[in-house]
Amino acid sequence: MSYQLSSIKETLQATVSSFGRLLLIGSAAFGIASYANFGHHKSYWNGTIERVQTVDFNMLSHMLPTKLSQALIAGDTQEIQRTLDSNYGLFGLVVTDCTSSQSDCSQNVQYMSDSKLPWRKLLSDDTLSTSAYDVLRDPPPMYPTGSYADSRDPIRNSTGLVNTGRIIGRVYYVRGVPPSFFAAYSKWISAWPASFGSDSGTNRYYSLTTGLFGIGGLSAWMFMEMGFAKRRKHIVQLSQQKERLALAQSALIEEAQDLRQQLQERLTENVQLIKEQSRNLVKLEAAQKKYQAQESGLRASLQILQERLNAQEQRREEEKQQQIDLQTAIDHQSRAAELLKREIADLKTQDLEGERSRQQTEEKMAGLRKEQETKQKLLDKNTTELNQVRLALSLTNEERDEGAKLAEILRQQIEESKLQQANASTEHQESQKLLRQIEGEKEEGQQHIKALETKLRDEKKQGDQLKAFVDGLSKSSLNLFEKKIVKELNTTTRVQSAAWSLLDQFDVSSRSRRTASMFTDCIVIGDSFIAIIEAKNYSGKIYAEGDTSNSVWLSLDHQKHSMEIASCWGNNPYKQVHTYVSGAMQLFRDNSSFLSKNIVKEIALYGVVVFPDNADLSALDTHLGAHYRITQLGDLVDVLHDLERQARQHPSRTKLSVADVENCLYGRKSLKPLRRSAA
Repeated sequence: MSYQLSSIKETLQATVSSFGRLLLIGSAAFGIASYANFGHHKSYWNGTIERVQTVDFNMLSHMLPTKLSQALIAGDTQEIQRTLDSNYGLFGLVVTDCTSSQSDCSQNVQYMSDSKLPWRKLLSDDTLSTSAYDVLRDPPPMYPTGSYADSRDPIRNSTGLVNTGRIIGRVYYVRGVPPSFFAAYSKWISAWPASFGSDSGTNRYYSLTTGLFGIGGLSAWMFMEMGFAKRRKHIVQLSQQKERLALAQSALIEEAQDLRQQLQERLTENVQLIKEQSRNLVKLEAAQKKYQAQESGLRASLQILQERLNAQEQRREEEKQQQIDLQTAIDHQSRAAELLKREIADLKTQDLEGERSRQQTEEKMAGLRKEQETKQKLLDKNTTELNQVRLALSLTNEERDEGAKLAEILRQQIEESKLQQANASTEHQESQKLLRQIEGEKEEGQQHIKALETKLRDEKKQGDQLKAFVDGLSKSSLNLFEKKIVKELNTTTRVQSAAWSLLDQFDVSSRSRRTASMFTDCIVIGDSFIAIIEAKNYSGKIYAEGDTSNSVWLSLDHQKHSMEIASCWGNNPYKQVHTYVSGAMQLFRDNSSFLSKNIVKEIALYGVVVFPDNADLSALDTHLGAHYRITQLGDLVDVLHDLERQARQHPSRTKLSVADVENCLYGRKSLKPLRRSAA
């Protein structure tokens, strides 16, 4: 609704400006045409008409003296008057009683042409003395005594011809007096449009010249309007481009915010992941250290077991060598026993040989038995030792198998530790790779954010420049009616004595709640009140469709054409000025943080809607509550005085200086501490 009202207001302003330019160009064209018509007027009366009269005088000088002389001789006064009136009084034909042949003559006018033209009123002896004349004779003259060499020749020359007879009078040829240009032009204008098609006299030249310059002015106006229309179209295109840029900027901002939020979430997740990976890495490093310690312990145990296995293997080899030695000794003893058995057999065989040999043999056998018992004991001992060795060897093999199994288990644990260490190293490498990837994504995201922020700043800068350009094109200065209001207020004693201060084109939009600019036409600042004035340059009858506060306002001209009164905020000027007053109050609160709140609440703000003096406000309620007025320009100062008296009648009203209020509106913080004073 606000955009439509703004568009309607701009259209009305453009239409008013167009009609203003048309009026200006039309006035200039009319002025130039009038100057040209002045030349046509002079050329017509001082050129064409004067030459025509010269021709008429030249013809009359050949005929009129004879005719008038005959009529005078005959005493036919009626014929004389009819003859003199035959020129319709456009110029003067005057008959006098002069009977002298000299130029200077004491004479009286006997007859003259009947006319209401200026020459008749201006006729005098001086006029006759400068006019051409012919002498009337008895008998009537036959020859012309004077003639004009050319129609452009203003001097009448003598023909040299001589008439005889008694002089009975003179006939004077008095030229017509041309009307003034102002009189003729005013007469032509007053008879318009009927005079526009007239082809008589100078009217034809006036119409032709004015028409040509009017067409030229209209063509120039149309050409200018085409240029202004193109410029307005360009402004609209710039405004639309500004809106598109604003939308694109908003979209970029939203996209950047979404991307920033996504990156922030991604960074948060990555930070959590990094923390988790760091914790896992610490655990892996602790496990790795634990596995390394276990590996070192297992390696030490394996080394000890390997040393024990080597010692057992060496002991086993020694026992094998000892077993071989014992087996060799047993085999040697077995061979020795066989030898003894063979020897016994031989001895038994030789028993038959002699007693001595048997005794020797028995002694030898006893020795051999003793030796055999000794050897048997030794063999039993060796067998026992061999069994012990075999048992020891058997136990050693079991220990070796257990050691081998333990070594295998240790090797498996070492392999598992190495595998876990390798897995931990792989996971560590993957974690490092993931960290590097996350850092890369983070850096890429930051670069993208920086690029978006740079682009956003460029778009914002371009949008601000365009906005400034469009605002510079669209923002208008004070119009004529607003200037008239400011001029009227500047002539008041309150303003001249600095009791009131005036601000124009002041933005009252709140800095804390700003959505759009709100430039006021005029603000009147007093020591106890602020009045915001909204100028509406509409004439005719001003009325509302319904109640004054909430309905649309219309203006009705003398032709019964109604027009909606434009308003930047709301559907009528009351709502517009109400919005300005609310904005000023909020602005006052925002800028007066250094004042006590009870003082701020006591400042009186009023809104006044002003129409021209030719506006009829009888159909409106001119008092809208205690703080809003509708008035004409002629009553504006009285309304402001009433509002000031109303503000001062409040018992707890705070009286500030004009500078304090103005500084507070501007947000200047150079105010001195304020004190209450009686209003």
